[in-house]
Amino acid sequence: MRHLRAFWIIGAAALAVLLPMGAAHAQIAWTLTGADGQQTPIALQNRPRPDNALVLYTSDYALRTGSNPYGVEAVLSPDASAGAGRYRVDSVSSVWDCERERRMNTCGDALIPPNGFVLSASGARRQELLRLARVGDRVEMTPQWFETLSRVVNAVDPAPANNTLACAFPGCRGGQQLVVYTPKSGRARTETNEFGFEATVVDGMVVAQEGANSTIPPNGFVLSGHGVNRDWLIAHAPLGARVTLSDDGKALTTQVDSWTYRYQLARRADNARCAERPSVCPAKGVDAQIAALQAQGAHEQAAALASSQLDSLNQQLWREYPAFPPQAIKAAWHRPVERSAAEIGRTLDFLQSAGINAVFLETFFHGYTLYPSDVMTRYGLPSRNPRFEGPADLLQTWINEARRRHMGVHAWFQTFYAGNRQASAPGTPPQGPILARYPQWANVQFSARAATAPTPSTLETGGYFLDPANPECRAFLLSLLQELATRYDLQGIQLDYIRYPVSFPPDRFSYLATTWGYTPTARAQFAEKTGFDPLNFTKPGITSEQQALWQDWRSFRAHQVSDFVSVASQKLHAVRPDLALSAVIFAAEEESLIRKHQDWPLWARQRWVDFLAPITLTSALKSVASDTERVVQRATPYGVPVVSGVFAPFNGNAAEDLLDQIEAARRAGAAGFAAFDTAHVTARMARALGSSQTGPPPTP
Repeated sequence: MRHLRAFWIIGAAALAVLLPMGAAHAQIAWTLTGADGQQTPIALQNRPRPDNALVLYTSDYALRTGSNPYGVEAVLSPDASAGAGRYRVDSVSSVWDCERERRMNTCGDALIPPNGFVLSASGARRQELLRLARVGDRVEMTPQWFETLSRVVNAVDPAPANNTLACAFPGCRGGQQLVVYTPKSGRARTETNEFGFEATVVDGMVVAQEGANSTIPPNGFVLSGHGVNRDWLIAHAPLGARVTLSDDGKALTTQVDSWTYRYQLARRADNARCAERPSVCPAKGVDAQIAALQAQGAHEQAAALASSQLDSLNQQLWREYPAFPPQAIKAAWHRPVERSAAEIGRTLDFLQSAGINAVFLETFFHGYTLYPSDVMTRYGLPSRNPRFEGPADLLQTWINEARRRHMGVHAWFQTFYAGNRQASAPGTPPQGPILARYPQWANVQFSARAATAPTPSTLETGGYFLDPANPECRAFLLSLLQELATRYDLQGIQLDYIRYPVSFPPDRFSYLATTWGYTPTARAQFAEKTGFDPLNFTKPGITSEQQALWQDWRSFRAHQVSDFVSVASQKLHAVRPDLALSAVIFAAEEESLIRKHQDWPLWARQRWVDFLAPITLTSALKSVASDTERVVQRATPYGVPVVSGVFAPFNGNAAEDLLDQIEAARRAGAAGFAAFDTAHVTARMARALGSSQTGPPPTP
């Protein structure tokens, strides 16, 4: 294969790219063959179980599946007497049996056997799994190394002429679309945003992967997907896959074969400078063995050998990533589900094994507190999240268990976020308890200015938000923060959603309609200062008078957020000078200041926060590096360190991608890192982190 031979010659320096996301050391899919001979494909592995899905879990994922009780789970262990690939069904849990027997608390979240599998089904896939896997059955699990799949393309070289509505978005790539960029587009780069995934194809093969804004090669093209097509590209267009476009450009075909796995191993070995370090890398002659198997037509064996060698190489390389110093914040964001000290201890042990020393624990979220709050009771609100009702104060338990392990707890506080209609439990108000009781505290979007009740964001789907300009609302939130600081020995408090809801960019036609802050309270305050009601804006910039007023309106809203940070800092540090107050921010100025009214450079200059946590939602290494560097340059001169938020777990990337993102942040000047989030940190990621972050201090 020309690309493989050429790669050994040109080396990795020609293409500085991400490693394949989750496909480098794993089979594309598995096939389950039941005792009766029926077969079903299993495409999803080691990820939280979505709706209407069948997911395979191995010990690389976690100790348990973490699933809810509303599915079907079959536990499979190896059947040595029946030969390789044969498994015995040890147990099956079914939501219907659990409901009938009133033991829902024992269903779901199955223990994953060390050498076996758990098959977990939801929705329409539940009955299918029950038919194929019965207790005592002998079943077969067959890895599917290869696949050839086709996909519809929405547009080639998208432009207003062929993708009209989508051109409101960066790169003319619309929601849920799959588009192709070729040199004929006249673009140097795709110009897409970070909410997708892209694969660069040269001479018919995927040679690079990126989160956004990829360079368009002169002798190839870029595949760019959003939403379901983003996920499809991640799963089915790994590094080394062959890609062809139909003559009419309306469809593409991806093919994964033994050359895909061989190319991935060669690429990783070259990046690792294996020719200079034979003790770390695959034994000399492995590529020749793979080539010989291919020549014999033994392509599955060739793929298996390449994949096994790649996995071993990656585990060797984990140890070579420089570690942050022991005193640095090495954190993970965590949404609690634990209800006892034993469960909390298991979670902390798992994180500690990964070299994590701090937990950003979701403590105020969806309008509820994790702990029994006197402030909530005083305001006529539920004293805590009903999921955690009981005699124990779970926040205190988290602090106690963390202290035993020399770990810190930071209360993750979702400041101006009130709730989400998609996350609300049955029988609870979709807007959350706060706005159900105090609807006058709701933030208001321009497009919903005539509404008489709280309305959710159109861009942050289903989310309800509080008004930063409302004094009563601010007093309530400050009381909660003071309660946390005075009652609990927290290492820190982290302000998240310390902003307005996001709007479209200013150059978009719908910009004004998607902006926020049009509450009676804010309008009255602004009118008192300027004599102008913000509801009278037409489109910013139409007249010079409105342009000046629009800048004042922007500044007014940014001031509401900054003033809250200032007051919170003064009050919290007055009672707890040692408390680390941090804020989750967006690095880019347009994203933070213009579209969310979050003036974090001011917070750093004024030393209102003790560290900043910029989050990079994409998987792109260059974005992690540039976001971190931008904040470091603006914050560290004032003594405010940066703890970089990386999203490899949430994005379903490989363990190596997580290490690469953390290293990119370290090189850019970060003083620490935080991984989002623990629900998506797999056991393999934890082992990779543990190998890297418990090593020696970083080199200069």
